[in-house]
Parts: sequence; structure tokens; C-alpha cells
Amino acid sequence: MRLTLPRTPSQLLSWLLPLLLMLLLTHVPADPDMWWHLRNGQEMVQLRRILLEDRFSYTRYGAPWVNVFWLSDLLLYGIYRVSSYFGLAFFAALVGAILFTLFYHRAKATPYLSALLVLLLAIAIAPFWSVRPQLLSFLLLACLSIRLERWRFEPRPAPWLLLLFLLWANLHGGFIWGYLYLLAFLSGELLERRLRPDTNLLRLAGWTFLSLPFTLLNPNGLALWRLPFHTVDVSMGIYEWLSPDFHRPFLHPLLWVLFLYILGLSLRRTPARLSQTLPLLGFAYMGFVSQRAMGPFLVVLTPALLETWEEIGKAWPWVRARAAPAYLQTAGLGLRALQATLAIGLGLSLILRTAALSSPEAVHRDYPQAAVQWLRENRPPGRLFNAYNWGGYLTWTLPQYPVFIDGRADLYGDEIIAQWQAIVSAEPQAWELLDRWQIQIILLEPSHPILRELPQRGWKIVYQDSHSILLLRENAHVHLSLRSSH
Repeated sequence: MRLTLPRTPSQLLSWLLPLLLMLLLTHVPADPDMWWHLRNGQEMVQLRRILLEDRFSYTRYGAPWVNVFWLSDLLLYGIYRVSSYFGLAFFAALVGAILFTLFYHRAKATPYLSALLVLLLAIAIAPFWSVRPQLLSFLLLACLSIRLERWRFEPRPAPWLLLLFLLWANLHGGFIWGYLYLLAFLSGELLERRLRPDTNLLRLAGWTFLSLPFTLLNPNGLALWRLPFHTVDVSMGIYEWLSPDFHRPFLHPLLWVLFLYILGLSLRRTPARLSQTLPLLGFAYMGFVSQRAMGPFLVVLTPALLETWEEIGKAWPWVRARAAPAYLQTAGLGLRALQATLAIGLGLSLILRTAALSSPEAVHRDYPQAAVQWLRENRPPGRLFNAYNWGGYLTWTLPQYPVFIDGRADLYGDEIIAQWQAIVSAEPQAWELLDRWQIQIILLEPSHPILRELPQRGWKIVYQDSHSILLLRENAHVHLSLRSSH
């Protein structure tokens, strides 16, 4: 097989765009939930079975757990075993590059404009791009969108939906996004047909219905379908479930791409299709209610934005694809050298950036690594009460101490989340809860109100730095001193 070099700037751009996308989507692999996903993968490898009960906390130990991430977590842990944090950061960026490149290659008439829009979309989604199984849901949602767009022009049977949702239901709970997208797409197609469904539309609806039992082919069974709705119910007090705060400048690119789409709607000659608009409105609603859904919203917005501006851009000569000039029909040594230099330069930049952002210093910088080291060395007895955002980190770095809570909000439910909030806020029942759970160790960020009262109630600060405070009950501290003296 002979490798054909790009002969036009637009072809060269299509080669280099994935590298540019990876550069934009490379981040420090330190998401608060990444850690318990890694621990889940590690535990399943060691036990040689899929975890269906909690093993990481003492508040829910042994309770049934809907482990919808089992396949993704095995993948993430496998990547970590082979290439550590570098591999995790590289994998996340690669998934993003694949996703946006798939959309880009559908816009063939206006490569330069489409490339600019794709890069802007990547910047907009970057704050929501982290090493978590949801990235695979973003990719599968993009694949579903692309296949349904192809179906509009070539209506064929869709048995691929069965395999898609079988895989999706074992990777991440975001399979529900796929069904919401399908429902909105089918509704839009039906309305465009003036409520007169044709045979092809009925067949697509039938394949969608037939895919439902395939989601039950997972270790969790029917409990899988309770997860998306239950999580929303218990998690509204958690940061990622709050609405986006557009006072934060890094979220402004999200507004830019949205406003560009609205502007494009007023400039294009043909109206947007309902089968595209209804999914977009539905995911926009979810995204503005909860920033957790902003990632899927941007995935759904991407093809709509590209299609709108491609139609507009066809009238602009400078953004249209052109035939190769005669002097580029045979690539000379200078052109090959330029292409190689650009590719190697971007590739080296990507490797160096990934290496810098995935160094242990960068990965652990915002976590209580020094306090964890103190606990490893001194091994005080008793149960640990932890900061919510550090729960996953502690399950990974300090497995000998089960946590009070971590990012699995669906597992802990309203009860444990409310108890955690009562303790850190120093509410009247906080002291009874500390006694009930026999908590002897507390590790929190310095901002929590309870830290002002603990020293007056028999707790001693044993370690403190700029972003963590570690305290022991006085009796636990005395016990530790006696053991250390021996």
C-alpha cells in the first residue's frame, strides 16, 4: 500500500487537524472520578470478576452497586498498567481527536472554515473533557449521529443499533443519551413528514425498539435503567450537576459556538431540519440545567453548526476546496520536507505537552499527597472522614482506609450525601454522626466550617498545608504515640 502525500493545503490540513485537536484536548489526567474508576478496574483484575457491590467505603460496604462502567474501567486500568498517566492523557485526547475528525470529514466543501469551527468546538468542550468513561459515550453519541444522518439519504435496516447499545450499556450510563437522541430524531422526521410515517421510518423505530433488550445484556440487568434517573435525583447539590457558571471565562467558548449557530440559522437559505433541531434543543435543555450534560450537548451541536456554516460558506471562494495546482501533482523534495517538518513538529509538541501534563507532580498537585504520605507512614487506627472530591483519590492511593464518600453519588444516595454535608457544615447532628460512624480521622480542605470547632472537641491537627488539614481524635492520637514509642 502506497502512502499518498497531501497535495493541497486542504489535504494537508486534514492530516494535521487530528494532531491540533489532540493538543487542545490534552489535559492533566486528574479528574476526581478518574481515581475510583482506576480502583474499580484494578479490583476487578485482582478478583477476576465484575464488581457488583461496594468495596471502597465503610458507609456502603457490601451494598449493591450498579457497575455500568466495568468495561470502560478495565480499559482505563489496562492503559494505566501499560503507560501510566501518560497513556491516560494520550487516550483521552485521542478519543476527542477521533470524534471531531469524524465530523470534520463530513464537511468536504468548506475544509478551512470547517477546520476553524471544529477547533473552536474542541476549545468549547475542553473544560468537560477528562479521563472518564463518559468520553466513550461522547464518541458513541457522535457515531450514532453520523449513522442516522447517513440513514436519511440511504434508508436501510439498522441492525447496527443492537450492537451499538449492547456495547454502550457495558461502557457507561450515557447509553440513555443515545435513546434520547433517537427519540428526538424520530420525532423530528415524523413531524417533517406531517405525521405520516413511511416504511423506512417505521423500520428505524422498530430497530430502536429491538435494541432495548440488548441493553439488558450486562452484569447489572434491569438495574442499569434505574441509574440515569436515580443519579439526577440525588446529585443536584454536587458541583458538576449545577448549571454552568458563565462568569468563568473558560466557559465562554461554549457561548461563542452557540451564538455562531444562531447567527448561521439567520443566514442560511434553507431552514434547519427538525430531526436535527429537536435533539439539539433537548440536549441544550439538559446542558443548561446541569453542566454535566454540556459535553453531549456540544457533541450534538457539532454537526448542526458544521452543516449550517458549510451551506453559508459555499458562497465564499476562499473556504472552498480546490483542485491541486499542476506543480503539486508530483510532490517534490521540498514539499515532502515541509510536510514532514509540520507533522513532526506537531507530534513532538503533543508528546512533550502530554508528558509535562501527566507527570506525577502535575497529576497529584491538587490532591493531599503529603497528608496521604503521613497516613501511610503513621497508620493511625480508625475510620477516615474525607473531602468529597478526594474520595476517589483516596480509594486509589490509600486503599487500606475505606472512605466515607466518593464520586459515586448513585451508590451513596441522599442519606449519605446529606450526612456528609451535615458534618462538614458543623450542623448540630454532626457530632452524633462522627460518633455513630466511629470516625477517628478527618482529612478535609481548610474551608469547611467544622474545622474551626474540632480542636475544641478533642481533635488534634497532625498535619496541615495550604490545601489540606488532617486531624485525629485525641484518644487516637494518644494510641498512635504509644504505638510509635514501642
